[in-house]
Amino acid sequence: MAIQGPVVKRRKIGRELQVLRETSGLTIEEAGAKIQRSDSTISRIENGQRDVQLIELKGLLEAYDAPAETREALLNLLSGAPEQAWWTNFDLPPKLETYVGLEAEAAALRVFALGAVHSLLRTEDYARAVLRGTSPSAPTGEIDSLLTFHMQRQQVLARESTPLDLVVVLDEGCLWRQVGGLDCQRDQLRWSTWTTPAGTCTSRRPRTPVASISPTAACAAWRSMKPSRRGS
Repeated sequence: MAIQGPVVKRRKIGRELQVLRETSGLTIEEAGAKIQRSDSTISRIENGQRDVQLIELKGLLEAYDAPAETREALLNLLSGAPEQAWWTNFDLPPKLETYVGLEAEAAALRVFALGAVHSLLRTEDYARAVLRGTSPSAPTGEIDSLLTFHMQRQQVLARESTPLDLVVVLDEGCLWRQVGGLDCQRDQLRWSTWTTPAGTCTSRRPRTPVASISPTAACAAWRSMKPSRRGS
Protein backbone atom coordinates (compact mmCIF):
# COMPACT_ATOMS: atom_id res chain seq x y z
CA MET A 1 0.00 0.00 0.00
CA ALA A 2 1.42 3.42 -0.95
CA ILE A 3 2.10 5.90 1.82
CA GLN A 4 -0.14 8.94 1.79
CA GLY A 5 2.07 11.83 2.81
CA PRO A 6 1.12 15.47 3.44
CA VAL A 7 1.71 16.49 -0.20
CA VAL A 8 -0.74 13.97 -1.59
CA LYS A 9 -3.21 14.71 1.22
CA ARG A 10 -3.22 18.44 0.31
CA ARG A 11 -3.68 17.66 -3.37
CA LYS A 12 -6.56 15.26 -2.72
CA ILE A 13 -8.42 17.77 -0.57
CA GLY A 14 -7.75 20.56 -3.05
CA ARG A 15 -8.91 18.50 -6.01
CA GLU A 16 -12.14 17.54 -4.25
CA LEU A 17 -12.80 21.15 -3.28
CA GLN A 18 -12.27 22.29 -6.87
CA VAL A 19 -14.79 19.72 -8.12
CA LEU A 20 -17.29 20.82 -5.48
CA ARG A 21 -16.82 24.49 -6.34
CA GLU A 22 -17.25 23.92 -10.06
CA THR A 23 -20.31 21.77 -9.44
CA SER A 24 -21.82 24.53 -7.30
CA GLY A 25 -21.28 27.06 -10.09
CA LEU A 26 -19.19 29.43 -7.95
CA THR A 27 -16.11 31.17 -9.28
CA ILE A 28 -12.87 31.26 -7.32
CA GLU A 29 -13.56 34.89 -6.41
CA GLU A 30 -17.08 34.07 -5.19
CA ALA A 31 -15.81 31.10 -3.17
CA GLY A 32 -13.18 33.29 -1.52
CA ALA A 33 -15.77 35.90 -0.64
CA LYS A 34 -17.91 33.24 1.05
CA ILE A 35 -15.18 32.52 3.61
CA GLN A 36 -13.47 35.92 3.54
CA ARG A 37 -10.38 34.70 1.76
CA SER A 38 -8.69 35.99 -1.39
CA ASP A 39 -9.10 34.27 -4.73
CA SER A 40 -5.37 33.46 -4.69
CA THR A 41 -5.84 31.59 -1.39
CA ILE A 42 -8.63 29.48 -2.88
CA SER A 43 -6.51 28.81 -5.96
CA ARG A 44 -3.52 27.70 -3.84
CA ILE A 45 -5.72 25.41 -1.77
CA GLU A 46 -7.20 23.80 -4.89
CA ASN A 47 -3.75 23.35 -6.43
CA GLY A 48 -2.42 21.66 -3.31
CA GLN A 49 0.07 24.46 -2.67
CA ARG A 50 -1.40 25.43 0.71
CA ASP A 51 -2.94 23.54 3.61
CA VAL A 52 -6.60 24.29 4.16
CA GLN A 53 -7.55 25.21 7.73
CA LEU A 54 -10.43 23.44 9.43
CA ILE A 55 -12.56 26.60 9.59
CA GLU A 56 -11.88 27.22 5.87
CA LEU A 57 -12.81 23.67 4.93
CA LYS A 58 -16.05 23.80 6.87
CA GLY A 59 -16.92 27.15 5.30
CA LEU A 60 -16.21 25.95 1.77
CA LEU A 61 -18.20 22.75 2.24
CA GLU A 62 -21.12 24.83 3.44
CA ALA A 63 -20.77 27.30 0.55
CA TYR A 64 -20.69 24.46 -1.97
CA ASP A 65 -23.62 22.64 -0.33
CA ALA A 66 -21.51 19.48 -0.32
CA PRO A 67 -23.25 16.13 0.29
CA ALA A 68 -23.04 14.83 3.84
CA GLU A 69 -20.84 11.85 2.94
CA THR A 70 -18.39 14.11 1.09
CA ARG A 71 -18.21 16.49 4.04
CA GLU A 72 -17.48 13.65 6.42
CA ALA A 73 -14.81 12.16 4.15
CA LEU A 74 -12.95 15.46 3.68
CA LEU A 75 -13.16 16.45 7.34
CA ASN A 76 -11.83 13.02 8.34
CA LEU A 77 -9.05 13.32 5.78
CA LEU A 78 -8.03 16.72 7.12
CA SER A 79 -8.15 15.74 10.78
CA GLY A 80 -6.43 12.39 10.35
CA ALA A 81 -2.70 12.35 11.07
CA PRO A 82 -0.75 11.65 7.87
CA GLU A 83 1.37 8.53 7.77
CA GLN A 84 5.03 9.12 8.45
CA ALA A 85 6.58 9.08 5.01
CA TRP A 86 9.95 7.34 4.82
CA TRP A 87 11.56 10.21 2.92
CA THR A 88 11.01 12.64 5.80
CA ASN A 89 13.98 10.93 7.46
CA PHE A 90 16.24 12.58 4.88
CA ASP A 91 17.21 16.24 4.55
CA LEU A 92 15.78 16.88 1.09
CA PRO A 93 15.22 20.12 -0.83
CA PRO A 94 11.51 21.06 -0.75
CA LYS A 95 11.00 20.47 -4.49
CA LEU A 96 12.58 17.01 -4.34
CA GLU A 97 10.52 16.11 -1.27
CA THR A 98 7.36 17.14 -3.15
CA TYR A 99 8.38 15.11 -6.21
CA VAL A 100 9.12 11.98 -4.20
CA GLY A 101 5.80 12.33 -2.37
CA LEU A 102 3.98 12.41 -5.70
CA GLU A 103 6.12 9.58 -7.10
CA ALA A 104 5.29 7.40 -4.10
CA GLU A 105 1.55 7.81 -4.76
CA ALA A 106 1.65 7.71 -8.57
CA ALA A 107 -0.03 4.91 -10.51
CA ALA A 108 1.99 5.61 -13.68
CA LEU A 109 5.19 7.43 -14.59
CA ARG A 110 6.68 8.21 -18.01
CA VAL A 111 10.34 9.26 -18.05
CA PHE A 112 12.94 10.39 -20.58
CA ALA A 113 16.38 9.76 -19.03
CA LEU A 114 19.25 11.75 -20.50
CA GLY A 115 22.86 11.06 -19.61
CA ALA A 116 22.41 8.19 -17.14
CA VAL A 117 20.07 5.32 -16.34
CA HIS A 118 17.03 6.58 -14.43
CA SER A 119 17.23 6.52 -10.62
CA LEU A 120 14.45 3.96 -10.26
CA LEU A 121 16.41 1.45 -12.36
CA ARG A 122 19.93 1.89 -10.96
CA THR A 123 21.97 -0.72 -9.16
CA GLU A 124 23.54 0.35 -5.89
CA ASP A 125 27.05 0.55 -7.37
CA TYR A 126 25.86 2.53 -10.39
CA ALA A 127 23.89 4.93 -8.19
CA ARG A 128 26.90 5.44 -5.91
CA ALA A 129 29.11 6.21 -8.90
CA VAL A 130 26.60 8.76 -10.24
CA LEU A 131 26.32 10.46 -6.85
CA ARG A 132 30.09 10.58 -6.39
CA GLY A 133 30.56 11.89 -9.92
CA THR A 134 28.11 14.75 -9.40
CA SER A 135 29.44 15.60 -5.91
CA PRO A 136 33.13 14.63 -5.90
CA SER A 137 33.94 16.56 -2.72
CA ALA A 138 30.91 15.41 -0.68
CA PRO A 139 31.64 13.53 2.57
CA THR A 140 31.22 9.77 2.43
CA GLY A 141 28.39 9.93 4.96
CA GLU A 142 26.42 12.31 2.73
CA ILE A 143 26.87 10.03 -0.29
CA ASP A 144 25.78 7.02 1.78
CA SER A 145 22.65 8.85 2.94
CA LEU A 146 21.72 9.88 -0.60
CA LEU A 147 22.36 6.35 -1.81
CA THR A 148 20.02 4.93 0.82
CA PHE A 149 17.39 7.48 -0.21
CA HIS A 150 17.57 6.58 -3.90
CA MET A 151 17.51 2.85 -3.21
CA GLN A 152 14.39 3.27 -1.06
CA ARG A 153 12.70 5.20 -3.87
CA GLN A 154 12.73 1.99 -5.89
CA GLN A 155 10.24 0.35 -3.55
CA VAL A 156 7.44 1.86 -5.69
CA LEU A 157 8.28 -0.79 -8.31
CA ALA A 158 7.68 -3.59 -5.82
CA ARG A 159 4.41 -2.51 -4.21
CA GLU A 160 2.35 -5.63 -3.61
CA SER A 161 -1.02 -4.37 -4.80
CA THR A 162 -0.22 -1.64 -7.34
CA PRO A 163 3.41 -1.46 -8.45
CA LEU A 164 4.29 1.72 -10.33
CA ASP A 165 3.52 1.49 -14.06
CA LEU A 166 6.86 2.89 -15.24
CA VAL A 167 7.97 3.48 -18.83
CA VAL A 168 11.48 4.81 -19.44
CA VAL A 169 12.96 6.20 -22.64
CA LEU A 170 16.76 6.19 -22.37
CA ASP A 171 19.14 8.34 -24.35
CA GLU A 172 21.25 5.82 -26.30
CA GLY A 173 24.34 7.29 -24.68
CA CYS A 174 23.22 5.86 -21.33
CA LEU A 175 24.10 2.39 -22.60
CA TRP A 176 27.51 3.37 -23.92
CA ARG A 177 28.68 5.87 -21.33
CA GLN A 178 30.69 4.10 -18.65
CA VAL A 179 29.72 4.98 -15.09
CA GLY A 180 31.79 3.55 -12.25
CA GLY A 181 33.93 1.43 -14.53
CA LEU A 182 33.28 -1.40 -16.95
CA ASP A 183 32.13 -3.94 -14.36
CA CYS A 184 29.68 -1.46 -12.82
CA GLN A 185 28.26 -0.59 -16.23
CA ARG A 186 27.97 -4.24 -17.23
CA ASP A 187 26.15 -5.14 -13.99
CA GLN A 188 23.81 -2.19 -14.44
CA LEU A 189 22.81 -3.25 -17.94
CA ARG A 190 22.35 -6.86 -16.86
CA TRP A 191 20.22 -5.79 -13.92
CA SER A 192 17.92 -3.34 -15.63
CA THR A 193 17.42 -4.60 -19.17
CA TRP A 194 17.70 -7.31 -21.70
CA THR A 195 17.68 -6.71 -25.46
CA THR A 196 14.83 -8.11 -27.52
CA PRO A 197 14.96 -8.92 -31.26
CA ALA A 198 13.03 -5.72 -31.93
CA GLY A 199 15.82 -3.66 -30.41
CA THR A 200 13.85 -2.41 -27.42
CA CYS A 201 14.46 -3.39 -23.84
CA THR A 202 12.28 -4.55 -21.01
CA SER A 203 13.25 -4.11 -17.40
CA ARG A 204 13.72 -7.16 -15.22
CA ARG A 205 11.48 -5.36 -12.77
CA PRO A 206 7.73 -5.78 -13.18
CA ARG A 207 5.83 -3.43 -15.49
CA THR A 208 8.84 -1.40 -16.62
CA PRO A 209 9.38 -1.28 -20.37
CA VAL A 210 12.53 0.56 -21.43
CA ALA A 211 13.46 1.83 -24.88
CA SER A 212 16.95 2.90 -25.96
CA ILE A 213 16.78 5.14 -29.01
CA SER A 214 18.46 8.12 -30.63
CA PRO A 215 17.73 11.64 -29.30
CA THR A 216 15.60 12.52 -32.34
CA ALA A 217 13.51 9.38 -32.01
CA ALA A 218 13.31 9.93 -28.25
CA CYS A 219 11.63 13.30 -28.73
CA ALA A 220 9.01 11.73 -30.98
CA ALA A 221 8.47 8.85 -28.57
CA TRP A 222 8.12 11.22 -25.63
CA ARG A 223 5.37 13.17 -27.39
CA SER A 224 3.49 9.97 -28.16
CA MET A 225 3.64 8.41 -24.69
CA LYS A 226 0.23 8.53 -23.01
CA PRO A 227 -0.09 6.80 -19.61
CA SER A 228 -3.16 4.61 -19.25
CA ARG A 229 -3.47 5.89 -15.68
CA ARG A 230 -2.17 9.02 -14.02
CA GLY A 231 -1.25 9.15 -10.35
CA SER A 232 -0.82 12.25 -8.17
